[in-house]
Amino acid sequence: MEIKRKKIGSFFNPYGVRIAILDKKEEAAHAYVYYGLHNDLHEKPFAFLEDVFVEEKFRKRGYGVIIVRIAINEARKKGCYKMILTFRHSKEWLGYFYQQFGFESQGNEMRLNLK
Repeated sequence: MEIKRKKIGSFFNPYGVRIAILDKKEEAAHAYVYYGLHNDLHEKPFAFLEDVFVEEKFRKRGYGVIIVRIAINEARKKGCYKMILTFRHSKEWLGYFYQQFGFESQGNEMRLNLK
């Protein structure tokens, strides 16, 4: 197993990293973590975890756990005071998956897709 990181974003935008797990040179899982997000309630930034995905043929190997742990550690290293994420309500089991890392439900998210 190999872990790859690719910086994303720019100086003027929230920056982040795309984390990928390679299994025999084939991408098995990926996630995006964005840092540098701020609000005026806290001095420290927060992080946003987006698009955590494990390819179907690589599931049940622990890659989801590994990639979320890496993402959390990345956010801690950047000094973030919290990490937020979203997941589809249709995949209720994901809520239980994220709870094992200490995530708690804080409400609902609404989304507007801009075209």
